[in-house]
Amino acid sequence: MEQLDRHIIRKVCQTIVTMQESGTAIPKLFINTSGITLSNPDFKDYIQQLLVDFPSVNPQNLCLEVTETAAVANLSRTAVMMQQIAELGINFALDDFGSGVATFNYLDKLPIKYIKIDGGFITNILTNQIGEMIVQSIQNIAGVMDVATIAECIEDTALIPHLQSIGIDYGQGYGIHKPAPFL
Repeated sequence: MEQLDRHIIRKVCQTIVTMQESGTAIPKLFINTSGITLSNPDFKDYIQQLLVDFPSVNPQNLCLEVTETAAVANLSRTAVMMQQIAELGINFALDDFGSGVATFNYLDKLPIKYIKIDGGFITNILTNQIGEMIVQSIQNIAGVMDVATIAECIEDTALIPHLQSIGIDYGQGYGIHKPAPFL
């Protein structure tokens, strides 16, 4: 898994350089990363070397996603690694937030810039009052922490105005855009 994570992150950096050479605007790119990779003490060195190998890549354009479950599996080691990498300028997103058992207990221990709210709460938000209250709670806490929220699984465009009214910052899903080739 670590080899795959490293390969993907390197490919993303190579793609950014290609985009820069063609004059394409560089968006923030979110990359799924395993908890195993993030708990490896050598991972920070790998990221540092990538930033040396690709000096034109702005680390602010990279956001590593880690699932809530993976982040808490070895919270102390993962939190230290995430903090060290965040100091290099790379952002973190906590993926599938709300699906774990200790959700709010550790939130302030991780250097995250984004919370991706688990799609299970989003898909039925218009008909499930409890789910809506959970999403609002996550949004409120994220606001206090100055962390942006991303609603996952927006498959129906009718959800978008409602999520905006709650204060959700971003969305992801087929209702926004279907997967397409990157370049």
